[in-house]
Amino acid sequence: MGFDKPMYRITFRILESLDEHFYEIEQFGYHWSLNGMGLNDAILKQVYHENAAKLLAARTTCPMNLTGLKNEDMKSPASFVAIDELMCQ
Repeated sequence: MGFDKPMYRITFRILESLDEHFYEIEQFGYHWSLNGMGLNDAILKQVYHENAAKLLAARTTCPMNLTGLKNEDMKSPASFVAIDELMCQ
């Protein structure tokens, strides 16, 4: 996904919300409706925290330790942007 913040915002909305039938035409360039999945906290922890920890730990140029982060820190769109700050400059 790269570093495109609007793409992350849309992804968070899809994963976290139960929103139905919304559009993101500017981001995708087509008119397909999207629906939120409303994933529970346990799944969101796996997606956000555990996957991020694995990816960042695998970086040999800048190893990171995310074990101190709490589930709450990594499950909302606003706070997930902190991953950018944790990555190497």
